[in-house]
Amino acid sequence: MISHQIKIARKKAGKSAAECATALSLTVHAYRRWERGEVEPKASQCLTLAEYLEITVDQLLTDKPANADAQHMTVSV
Repeated sequence: MISHQIKIARKKAGKSAAECATALSLTVHAYRRWERGEVEPKASQCLTLAEYLEITVDQLLTDKPANADAQHMTVSV
């Protein structure tokens, strides 16, 4: 669940909910609603939070390690 992953990522980064809320221009109450699973953040907010926590959006949403084996797709045009 995204709410659980957001909380884990925040704690791993050593940030408080108040610090994350400020970085996202949210109230602490609004941010905590994400962590409780009452609402989900928009994609743009996930990107901003991931950047603030210095992780990828994939890491934020899935808790995958940064050096996990990634599958690379090649697209021919």
